[in-house]
Amino acid sequence: MNPQLQQAIAHLNANEHEPAKAILRRVLQKNPRDAEANKLLGMLHAGIDENDHAALYLQRAAALAPNDPLLHFMHANVLLILKKDKDALAAYRNVSRLAPSHFDGYDGQAKVLLRMGRHDEAVAAYESGIAATPDDPASYRTYALALSTMGRVDDAIAVLRRGIARLPQDPGLRESLCYQLNFTEATTQELFEQHRQLGELVSRATIMPHDRAPVFANSRDPDRPLRVGFLSGDFCNHACALFMQGLIANLDRARVQPYCYYLRATEEAATQTFKQLAPFRPAAHLSDDDLRAQIRADQVDILIDTAGWTEHQRLSLFTPRAAPLQMTWLGYPNTTGIPAVDYRIVDAITDPPGAEAFATEKLLRVPGCFLSFTPTSTAPEPKLSPFLVSTSQIPNPKSEISSSPLPLTFGSFNRLSKVRPAITRTWARILARVPNSRLFLKSNLISADVKAQYNAIFQEEGIVPDRILWSSYIPTTESHLAAYHQVDLALDSFPYHGTTTTCEATWMGVPVITLAGDHHRSRVGASLLTALGLQSHIAHTHEQYIELAVNLATDLPRLLDLHITLRARMAASPLCDTRTYAANFEAALRQTWRTWCSQA
Repeated sequence: MNPQLQQAIAHLNANEHEPAKAILRRVLQKNPRDAEANKLLGMLHAGIDENDHAALYLQRAAALAPNDPLLHFMHANVLLILKKDKDALAAYRNVSRLAPSHFDGYDGQAKVLLRMGRHDEAVAAYESGIAATPDDPASYRTYALALSTMGRVDDAIAVLRRGIARLPQDPGLRESLCYQLNFTEATTQELFEQHRQLGELVSRATIMPHDRAPVFANSRDPDRPLRVGFLSGDFCNHACALFMQGLIANLDRARVQPYCYYLRATEEAATQTFKQLAPFRPAAHLSDDDLRAQIRADQVDILIDTAGWTEHQRLSLFTPRAAPLQMTWLGYPNTTGIPAVDYRIVDAITDPPGAEAFATEKLLRVPGCFLSFTPTSTAPEPKLSPFLVSTSQIPNPKSEISSSPLPLTFGSFNRLSKVRPAITRTWARILARVPNSRLFLKSNLISADVKAQYNAIFQEEGIVPDRILWSSYIPTTESHLAAYHQVDLALDSFPYHGTTTTCEATWMGVPVITLAGDHHRSRVGASLLTALGLQSHIAHTHEQYIELAVNLATDLPRLLDLHITLRARMAASPLCDTRTYAANFEAALRQTWRTWCSQA
């Protein structure tokens, strides 16, 4: 290799961007057709988010080495970032032409096609990718995730089952299946069995003989200060951070010393808050063995997973043990299935007596709600919807809803994978009972295909598409919350309830109606509303859910009063009393620690 290029690479490896740029530009001044120099300069610009320059140099490199699929792939990725969709699609197609047995080219095509709203072509691209790489578990998982994002959860599950049939010992495929089943009408028994099998797959790979199992030197003093580790990829601008921040901030440092183990590589504004709350350990770059060693070096007594089987989880860390006691909490609505996870932190509403039969962990019920919410400090103030502004001027609004010049707006900001056909039909029946009304749906991926998929269900129930409003991705938290200014009454999803969605709606002054079921995933809404003192908004059948929504929508004085008072009511409720919650949480942990100490 050209010594100058070697020197440039050395600068790149040392993150010395400017010297590397200077060398590569000198090389290209002498020989503009040097493919390697163009590639390196393109990669350099891409690495520091100078994507216009990156696209230029990577395009040159790909033209100079037309048979190199990696160059076409890098060029396509930059074009995707720049939202040059037609060019990116062509580049990804070149990747698949040059490397037909690699999934990345098909995946890239599908991502572009999804953004262009060409969902059928995206599905075809994924099918081609699976046909080309049938023994790559990532191909099934990626395809299934895309289908779920489109609201096609049943199709996603079918893809994952195809993958499991071919690769039955792959834990990642079983993990994806368990996650997607939470959105469906799968029975509690089926959910438990799938999670139990997943836990066995994950544990089997790392199980240790008894004589080599980890032995902990942690003092078995039942009343000494505890070291509690929180394992999370969400110490950032993520919804789960809104539930962790208040807890960690309010733990009594004389009795509990929290530690934060961060599983995401990137840091954001909220990350700095957590860095100030507790000893903070960046851990995304650590192997399981190295992270386990760090946790043991910190002498953690209780390690709490906050993700379950969601993104940025490290449940593989729990076998062999990283701490004497291991728990899961917050981010996942189901059992982990892993025998080495001792407790799952819940409450008496989300997991009433009998729920133990469907968890491999012991259930640790904290008093009240199992969560405490810290609202976003930059949230806009609640604001009456246009409908409520117009009806507030009517002398007797209870009997005048149909005379308003504006429609009442129901809303659901839950992800489309939670908007199942059964609840969609129930929403349609609500709209039919409230003629001067519409439904506002917000999701990250909206296209003509998605709208047609849902509109077909509404039309079967006699609801015309004009009564369904759609909003796609909103980039900022403040704008997302401000969208509630258009909503009069929020409708919770079922069987997988909203959590952050319900808290945000209420904080923005919009009341929520929920339908309680027989499993944690369909009882979180009931727990949240009970903490808010709004038990009257909890239904137990689809028919009751309809009646509650219709009655509140047509009782305009009550609806108006809720919009005016909800934020203050929530702020004063147990749901936002993070100090009391932290004390209850701490007491629950202490109880388990004393049990562990007594088993010496």
